Amino acid sequence: MSRESWLNVAAGALAAALVNSACGQEEPGKVSPLLLREFAAVVEQALPNRGSVIAVYEPTSQTVYGRTTVGFDAQSRAWFFASWKSVIGRDPSGKSYRSQGESPQLVDWASGESLGGLGIADYIPIGYLDFLRANPQAITSLERTSSGAWLVWYSQPGLESLAPSGVEIDPTGTPVRRWREDPKDRRESEFLYSPESPPGFPLAMSWGSETQSVPRPVLTHVEFHANGNPALFERSAVESTAIDNRVIVETKRQAIAAGFTRNEDGTWNPPDQTKVKPYSGDDLRAYRWPLVLAGVTLVVLAGFEIVRRRKGV
Repeated sequence: MSRESWLNVAAGALAAALVNSACGQEEPGKVSPLLLREFAAVVEQALPNRGSVIAVYEPTSQTVYGRTTVGFDAQSRAWFFASWKSVIGRDPSGKSYRSQGESPQLVDWASGESLGGLGIADYIPIGYLDFLRANPQAITSLERTSSGAWLVWYSQPGLESLAPSGVEIDPTGTPVRRWREDPKDRRESEFLYSPESPPGFPLAMSWGSETQSVPRPVLTHVEFHANGNPALFERSAVESTAIDNRVIVETKRQAIAAGFTRNEDGTWNPPDQTKVKPYSGDDLRAYRWPLVLAGVTLVVLAGFEIVRRRKGV
């Protein structure tokens, strides 16, 4: 779907929401048509028209395994979330997909159509704007503070029975805080943005709350295409990204199990404490030296190559 087409869809949904509010179909006092119009204008101005960003997040702990890659293409609204365990996303044609079990193959995911940018919003927070622009009917309450910030409560389509979620958006259209409106499990956190964020694509520096027991993943690599690169969001490309993540995590796991340790500067210490090549955060080959010494590299990478060849990548 072209940008013009989906903008028309979003505009139609917004108009319907305004008509419903004006006709009294919305709960009194919940969503003001005037406020909704003003908020829609802020969202439209804040969202970029073009450009693709891909960001990699990894845990800071030496002994915690994990790697997550997220991406967003402004023109097509394509996005993906690919961890070393699972994948969800939306391709440039507008079709949603997800992984099944341990298989790298991605299948259609009809129920994911309403998720939109929420799937990556904790990492690329303008995903909230993407979701709210396409689903204004999901907004259950909207307030504007004295400072000009917006407090938005929304329900995810299909999950209306759950407590509403909330996001605070500053006057420029940048999300600054999010929470769940549940007194028993508020899950509130503020966004800290990375100085490496590309123009128009603010990236969260880290994700999660300060009090959670599992170390928070942090931003380790950014790839940006100012004119957009929809090819990176095709299913075959996302499948390859997910495979890369799985191999990197597994090689790290085996290296540590073999007695290697990683220094803060990224260098690796094998059992004899000799430093080896540093790991940059986005180069799969950087993990090969510890595994060559550990005697397991060929097994892991051979399996990786077999999967790639079967996929025709």
